[in-house]
Amino acid sequence: MNPNLQPITMPEINVTIEPSEKYHEVIHGYHEMAGPAWDEDTEANEETVEAAESYAETIEQTPTPDEMDMDESEMEPLSWDLFSVSKDPDLVSKMATYFEGMQPDEPTDLLRAKLRLLECETYANAQIAARSELSD
Repeated sequence: MNPNLQPITMPEINVTIEPSEKYHEVIHGYHEMAGPAWDEDTEANEETVEAAESYAETIEQTPTPDEMDMDESEMEPLSWDLFSVSKDPDLVSKMATYFEGMQPDEPTDLLRAKLRLLECETYANAQIAARSELSD
């Protein structure tokens, strides 16, 4: 070891990223109720209602493994070695709206790093929802 080099002490960084209320309403609500989490009596902002409708439409149009002649038991679970975080700044920014601890106006590289900390399925669901919103 070089005697002239001094060890660098890095400050501890704590990052907490959790699904937001929007994530729960749009994604968990759809999967738990086999449809959007809101009904006519539920108060939700217009953006969330539109996001839920877009997500539901996208999921309902997605072919099932049977429709694609695939054996679901042979499918690999999602893992980060199967895909990577999007580089599309608009998509990444829209995905940030689905999480606490992320702001849509943060730099794209920072958002991508935070998204990479998520479980793959959580990331994939948010990406589907965000892409559905952007395509409207």
